Amino acid sequence: MKLGDRLKFARLMKGLTQEETAEGIISVSYLSKIQNNQVIPSQEVLEWLFRRLDIRPGGNETMPSWFEWVMSWYKAMTNRDVPAARELYETVKERCEQSGDAEAMIYFQLMRIRYWLLLGDKKGAETAAQSVRDWYGSLSDDMRYYYWKFFGLLS
Repeated sequence: MKLGDRLKFARLMKGLTQEETAEGIISVSYLSKIQNNQVIPSQEVLEWLFRRLDIRPGGNETMPSWFEWVMSWYKAMTNRDVPAARELYETVKERCEQSGDAEAMIYFQLMRIRYWLLLGDKKGAETAAQSVRDWYGSLSDDMRYYYWKFFGLLS
């Protein structure tokens, strides 16, 4: 996922407009160019945007990364271990949210499709799929793999 896509995703997750995000930092048109991956901002601008959007650097290296938690949750789901998947749901959600990483939140949303399918909740899976569908153009190849895999299970 490119920097601009991450910033846009984080902005929308916080419910901020471009105007609110850019205020006092840069122009709205410049923020738009950043979000559309047309320009790369200076380190200073990036730091201000990260503060505004509450994006934090990586977490404690002694703890598993958010991705490892997501993959543990996914493994529980593919093993059809409903109790483990239910138990991991809140932990994974919290880890992804705390990471401040837009990519983490997209992976969480992707895996929610599989989670709701495991629980037999097709409506929940469809809702989760819709939330990811809006971001399809920003998904990495790995994310698209999971998206289509889960979409196939949903059909």
